[in-house]
Amino acid sequence: MLYELKRLFGREVLDLADDDPAFAVDTPVYAGQLVSTTAGTATYIDFEAANQQFPDNNTLELWCREAATSDGAATLAIVLQSSADHSTWRDELTLNFALADIVLSTSTPLRRFTLPAGCGQYLRLKLTVGTAVFTAGQLFIPVRPL
Repeated sequence: MLYELKRLFGREVLDLADDDPAFAVDTPVYAGQLVSTTAGTATYIDFEAANQQFPDNNTLELWCREAATSDGAATLAIVLQSSADHSTWRDELTLNFALADIVLSTSTPLRRFTLPAGCGQYLRLKLTVGTAVFTAGQLFIPVRPL
């Protein structure tokens, strides 16, 4: 029997106001097990690791641990990408958030969905800030078995 293994994109919490790496306007930031502004150096979640279920038997959850703030009208696009070989990536789905959408969620995730059928073995996130930078905000994005 497989046990529940929570997989994370990046650190325990992704800090939208963090400057390492910088979440700058229109600069994609890639998150796998680590976070990087360079796609080729970002790591990924590997579903062939021991005791992992198939990707389509998992849910991706988006939690807000600290409400987002900005001096402007910041937006955030989160793209789930998958790959069969961890070198060629395709976009599986895109979530777009306005500043007002990124509110503290302690009992219910902002979004929860089953990973799309046909996802590759490897998964990562591409996050892109638009319009203005965030001055605060923390996201927690785990993948869990159904």
